[in-house]
Amino acid sequence: MQKKILTDTTNLFNKLPVLLLIVLSSSFMLTGCNDDKPNKPLIKTQIKKYNKVTVLKGSVSDDKQTSLSGEVKITDEQGNIITTAKLQKNNRFTVEIPAGTTLPIVLTFDPGNGGNKLISVAVDPYIKIYEINPRTTAIAKQAKALGGYTVVNIMQAANSAVNAPGRNRTSANFRGDPTKQYGGWH
Repeated sequence: MQKKILTDTTNLFNKLPVLLLIVLSSSFMLTGCNDDKPNKPLIKTQIKKYNKVTVLKGSVSDDKQTSLSGEVKITDEQGNIITTAKLQKNNRFTVEIPAGTTLPIVLTFDPGNGGNKLISVAVDPYIKIYEINPRTTAIAKQAKALGGYTVVNIMQAANSAVNAPGRNRTSANFRGDPTKQYGGWH
């Protein structure tokens, strides 16, 4: 009897690689059968909108610090005009955004004199004051290049637009002759 059990286990061990191969191949076939369902994004983004009429305020400035005139166009991401606002004194604007407007919205100023358009992007319904200038334009363009006007892309673009030194230039990490730092002893 003991010899028969030993023979049966030996046969089982001899067949184990074949059994493993069958189990693994069938599991691969089962995982490949679910191709008809569309892939869902890993991160769900919540659609944000203005629930009620909202007043946005802000200002427009360029690198030349000139007095600007014209209007700010407020559009959706596809370029459909939602509303416009005329610049007031000191390059300031005030505009009412209709209730139900879905974010993101793009605030665009075109100087009309052959100058570059300046833009800013609204992605959060709680922020009510916007600047439109070359820096906000660079951030918006970078966010668009990252995949669109989302909160994450705007934040990433804004972080990369900050001019920070590549290394710490303070005295905290200075490892040298203290008489040479800052031109000598102070």
